Formats: sequence, C-alpha cells, structure tokens
Amino acid sequence: MTEAWNDFFVATAGAAAALAGLIIVAMSVNIAKIIEIPSMPARAAATISSLVLIVVVAAAGLIPGQADALYGVEVLLLTALALWFAIDAAVRILRHQDAEHGPRALKAAVPVLQMIPFVIGGVLLLLGSSVGLGWLAAGFILVFIGSVVGAWVLLVEILRLFPPTLSATATPSNPARFLSNPSRSLSTRPVPEPVEGLTSNFHSHPHLTSGMSVVHGGLVP
Repeated sequence: MTEAWNDFFVATAGAAAALAGLIIVAMSVNIAKIIEIPSMPARAAATISSLVLIVVVAAAGLIPGQADALYGVEVLLLTALALWFAIDAAVRILRHQDAEHGPRALKAAVPVLQMIPFVIGGVLLLLGSSVGLGWLAAGFILVFIGSVVGAWVLLVEILRLFPPTLSATATPSNPARFLSNPSRSLSTRPVPEPVEGLTSNFHSHPHLTSGMSVVHGGLVP
C-alpha cells in the first residue's frame, strides 16, 4: 500500500530533518533567553519531536514488504511518544501564565492538534484502510507549518518580546563613558620614572658610555 507514497516519504523525511536542524541552531543562538522563559524549552522540544516523528514515520513507510497493520502500529507508537512532548508543552504553557504573550490556549492546543491526524491515520492503517496515508500526509503538512512558526519564534520573536537587558557599565561596545570625559585619553597614562643609579652605572663603566652623550640628563648615542 505504501509503495506509491515512496517519493512523498523521501521528500518529507529530508525536509523534516533539515527543519529540525534549523530549530536546534535557533535554540543554540538564543539558548540563554529560551531557558529564562519557563515554557519555551518544552515548546522547542515538542517542535523537534514532531519533526522527528515525520522522519521516523516516513522512514518506516519506506520499509519494503511491510504489512499495513504493522505500519499502523508503528505510527501509533511513535505518535504516542511525540504526543507526550506535546502535552507536556501544553501544560507548561497554561501553568506559567505570566511567561507568555498572546493567546495561551491556542499556543497550548497547537502542538496537541498536530498529532490528531497521525492518530487517525495510524488507526485506519491498522484496520487496513489506505485512507490512513492521506491522514498522515495531512499531519505532515500541519507539523511543517507549526515548525516554521516555531523556528521564527525561537530566532526572532523571542528577542522582540523579551529584549536582552543592556548593561549600564562602560564596555568597548558602549563608549558613552569615555565620550563624556574628553580629557581621558591613552596619552595620559603615567610615564615611568627613571631608575635611580642607572646613569651613574653607565658613567662608572667607560666602555659602556663610549660614543654616548648626555642630553637633558639622559644618555643618547
């Protein structure tokens, strides 16, 4: 039954893997800000798990000679694992009300709703119906849309809603402190005093002072 869907599975598996890598890179760029927001790590984990679900379900569909009922069982088991991450994200979003901007109920529902087509598709495949593959395709598309939105949130929106705090201390990137005091410059560094007895030591050794002359209390060639 799944042989006609091989090209679709190959394309979606590659796209999901690439998008999962983008999500991981986005997390590494803004990891400090993501950790500060209580529900954001769980949301990122739910997004990555849904993309991994696409990769594994598509790979399982490419196994030759596999029974449709067995494929349906595999889809249901994999969906149950991804659904656990989605429910965990939804609970954390609803629990930390002050940590989120916008409609929290919608943000909590999206990760869970994305898993429904996978559940329906797995049940239909288990019953031997080819319609289940169409439900899987719908689930793939929903996850792709939600994952792109999640990547945008992790890369851009998180910095707009929670801008980083600027330090008031003077740093190389903050020259205001130095501009407010024009008299401060590198030329005002203290000049080291001459070492006492250095000149007398030169005069005490004629072979060192040969060819030298005294200028302003110092020795020059």
